[in-house]
Formats: sequence, structure tokens, C-alpha cells
Amino acid sequence: MAGIGRIFLAVMLAMGAARAQNIVTLDTVTLDKYVGAYQMDPKHLFIVTRDGTHLFSRLGAQPQLELFAQSQTKFMPKAVPAEIEFVLDAGGTTTAVTIHQNGREITMPRISAAQAAAIAAQPTGYPMPVTWPQPKIAPRLLTPSGGTFDVWPCFSPDGETILFSRSSDRGQTWRLFKVAAAGGEATPFAELPVSATRCNWSAQGMIAFTSIAGRTGGTWVMNGDGSGAHAVTAAGLSDQMVYPSWYPDGKSLAATDAESMTIKRFDLAGGTATALTDRAQVLTGMPSVSPDGKTVAFAGQKNAGQRYDQEENAIWLAENGAAHPLETAALQGRAPVWSPDGKKIAFESDRGNGQGHYAIFMANRDGSGLVQLTDFALDATHPVFSHDGRHMVFSHGSGISGIGVIDLP
Repeated sequence: MAGIGRIFLAVMLAMGAARAQNIVTLDTVTLDKYVGAYQMDPKHLFIVTRDGTHLFSRLGAQPQLELFAQSQTKFMPKAVPAEIEFVLDAGGTTTAVTIHQNGREITMPRISAAQAAAIAAQPTGYPMPVTWPQPKIAPRLLTPSGGTFDVWPCFSPDGETILFSRSSDRGQTWRLFKVAAAGGEATPFAELPVSATRCNWSAQGMIAFTSIAGRTGGTWVMNGDGSGAHAVTAAGLSDQMVYPSWYPDGKSLAATDAESMTIKRFDLAGGTATALTDRAQVLTGMPSVSPDGKTVAFAGQKNAGQRYDQEENAIWLAENGAAHPLETAALQGRAPVWSPDGKKIAFESDRGNGQGHYAIFMANRDGSGLVQLTDFALDATHPVFSHDGRHMVFSHGSGISGIGVIDLP
């Protein structure tokens, strides 16, 4: 699944369920006022369509979501904790749509069909000359790209098992599944009271994950056998803590505070969280703690007052109280992860591709030695090293996704 819709579907879609109350019925004449194209940014469209008395929205090439009317102009998307409000002029013509979510607003102007066609025809990735080596190691696909969403994998400490999140209802609920690293049938891992996403297995055998319950997300931990699942709480954490990453002692975590767009460190024992990045400098995505615990790699972008767009992220390092891009030319990159020896960082990027397809890249911790490990046709994302550094697991597939593994040289 390429483009900004990865976050829209895998994060936003997982963080709520449509409410049945306060839904009103609108006639087709009113609904037709809202049908059309809206421009989210120079690359992405928000499309509204009607089917009978039902209104639907779609971001880019992602699956459409039904919109439930709360009033004449306000709607709630199915399974997304947000409010969509259409803006009308004095004559009753729709001029824009505004998304209200997590205390923030995004207003998108309505554009003509010709303007929308021109935007849709643009390259969706970052086409550029490929100047880096491309070994493109042949993968082993453990779960097929079809029928379910299989994402956010990680290895068990012994490297024998891969844990990942699976959704069979297009991102509305998520369960943890496991599959043998050598291949075989994927089976449920644990029954949990919340949707479980973005799991991370520590060397000590504990599992951290992002829980999804209603409109909130939080960091939970549990034992390696799936028992003892509970929320981690600390002063200074919002209810939007995602992508937990273990410190080497197994007693503390770093995670993204999606509300403040910062990386925070917090202990399992509680206490007060510590901000590792400054929102005034950089807006943050997924973090990864280095094996020595001294540096955090993360997806981020310099804060110049713009609206956060995860498609514009590059890989950054936070160390010694400051943050800086990994590469001298900060090209697009997301979902960083450290090699077990701390010498390399792997990440996903669509640099060099004009269709928004992703590949797994790897570079030295000083930003040198960039190589591309997978082909863009695989559309691979979210790489994770095995604890011995010999293998790498990732998600693959545009649209419906699966889990794959490569053996590192």
C-alpha cells in the first residue's frame, strides 16, 4: 500500500469505530453537493462519491470509507475518530471540506475534475536517478499479499518466530499473529482486550505494542507468551503513544507521541516521561533506540510551520540532546531500525520510484554506504532485523499486505 494512505488506513482507521447515535438521513440532492475532488496537498486528493443514499470518501488510492451524516454538513467516517465538515458559500455551493481530528484541522479546497486529473497523473513517489547499489535480495514470503492486512512484524529473541499484526476487516480491528521464521501457517498469538499493533520484542523476552481502544492509542507490554498484558503509564504521556521501541535494559521505552509530534522516553515502572525531541525543530514519526541506548533514529521532518506529511519524512538521529538528519542530503525515508551491532540503520523509502512503491534500504550509522535491499515491485515496508542480525522481516504488498523475510549477506 503506497503513499500517505498507509498512515490513514493503518493508524487512523484503527483508532475508532463509527457511532450509531445521532446519524441523520440526507436526500440525494444534498449529498450530491459534496461529491467531487478536494486537494489535501500538492500530491494527494480526497475524493467524495455517492452510491444511492450513501456517501463515501477516499484518500488517494486507498479503500473508500462510508460517511455518516451527523447534520446537514457534518459527517463521521466509518471507523475513523474524526469529523468531516463540508464548507458552503452563501449560495449553497460546496467550496471545501475540513477534517477535525485530535484537536487539529485540515481544510481542503474543492477543485475541478480537470485539476484532480492533473494531480492524479503526477508521480506519487520520488523519481530520481538510482545512484546506489541494488543487491535486491530474493525474499521468502511467509504470508501472502491477499485477504488480510499483515503488517508491523518483529522477531522473537531466538529468531524462530515472527510476530505481526493482522486485520481481516480492513483495519478496524487488529490481532497479533505468529508464524515460524522458516515458514508455515500463521496462527493467533494471544487474546487481548484491545487491538494490538506495532509490536516490538525485547532481548529480555518482553513484548511492547501499541494498543488501540476506541479513539485512543497507548503503549502496552506483556510477557513473551502473551500473558500479563497491561498498559504502561507515566506522567507526560498523551493517549496517542505509538511505535514503542525498547531500550537495551528492557526497563524503558521510547515511543512517538502523535499528539505532540515528539519522541518520548518512559520507564515501565512509571514516573515522568522525558521528551527526546523538540517539536519546534522537528516533527516526528516512528523511533528506534540504538543497541547502546545512546541514540534514537526516527522518521521526521524539519518543522517549518507546515502540516505534517509523513510522506515527506527523512531519517533523523536524536543524540546528546540534539537531532540531525542521518544523510547529508536528507532524502525520503521512514520506519528506521538499528542493526543489532549498532553499525547500520535499515528503513523504507520510495526514493527512485515514481509510483509510490517502497523498498528496504540500509545505510551506515553515519549516513554512508546506502544500499537497496528489495525491489520496488515488492513494495516492502517496516523492516526489522533478527536479534542475530542475519535476517530481516518486513511487510510487503500494495493494498492487502503480507509478511516476508530476506537473509542478509
